[in-house]
Amino acid sequence: MIRIHVQSSTYTRMVSFAARSAVLTLVVLLIAVAASLLTLRAHGEQLLSVQTGSMVPTFRPGDAVLVEPIAPHDLQAGDIISYQSLRDPSLIISHRLIRIDRSTGWLTTQGDALKTADPTFPPRLVIGRVTAVAPRLGFMLDVLRRPLGLLVLIYLPALLVIAAEAKRFVSHYNRVHYRLAGQERP
Repeated sequence: MIRIHVQSSTYTRMVSFAARSAVLTLVVLLIAVAASLLTLRAHGEQLLSVQTGSMVPTFRPGDAVLVEPIAPHDLQAGDIISYQSLRDPSLIISHRLIRIDRSTGWLTTQGDALKTADPTFPPRLVIGRVTAVAPRLGFMLDVLRRPLGLLVLIYLPALLVIAAEAKRFVSHYNRVHYRLAGQERP
């Protein structure tokens, strides 16, 4: 049997490199996600998490929908739109547009999984049209909206990165650096 002996310092360097690589990958991923969300926001688009099964099978609870702004005159029956509830303006509903009253302009929607239509509402409540569905991404959005989720998924990793870099910085400047004789400092 052949045994390979890896020196402790080599192993430590390998583990340290792997850990730094993993942290760097996580940071790059978080920056990419943040940049994507900011780009969406800059274009007036929103990423909303689906909370109910009213639109099954089109999308399900835990999915995320991408909503882009749309002018009321561009709406067509069959579009899936997101709008503020008449009863609770903080509630956003995403249902299929089934009717546009041409005389009043009021809209009627209905969830694909529901047997009855929603109450009619004015077009001023429309936020936009659903243009894409991201399966299961809504779960992550829901977690990030909670203080504990934000702490565990964003603040704690950021704190760990800062602590690791501070430790590396301190150890680098506490280490003795040698120069060849005769070389002057710039």
